[in-house]
Amino acid sequence: FWIHVVRKATNESLFDTRNTTLVFLDQFLEITSVLPSNRFYGIPERGAPFARSMDHVTMPLFAHDNYPSPIGQHINLYSSQPFYMVVENNGDAHGVMIYN
Repeated sequence: FWIHVVRKATNESLFDTRNTTLVFLDQFLEITSVLPSNRFYGIPERGAPFARSMDHVTMPLFAHDNYPSPIGQHINLYSSQPFYMVVENNGDAHGVMIYN
């Protein structure tokens, strides 16, 4: 089972889970996708810059009620924001919201 989303106008691959492992368990979901550029913004909410590194990092989503941390401490705040946006190399952009 895999998911592959392609933009018709440019034939750009936007979301591609082929050759990756999808894990669907009770209260656990793991999705790995190949993205069209390294300009990635979003997931998860944290006290850090909005732009994300794409160096094969794990980005967990979990809610933990905690006071907001100072910028740079990278601890979970208090909600999950399952949305990300990628700005592609040609300037187009797309976003994905994981709605469960």
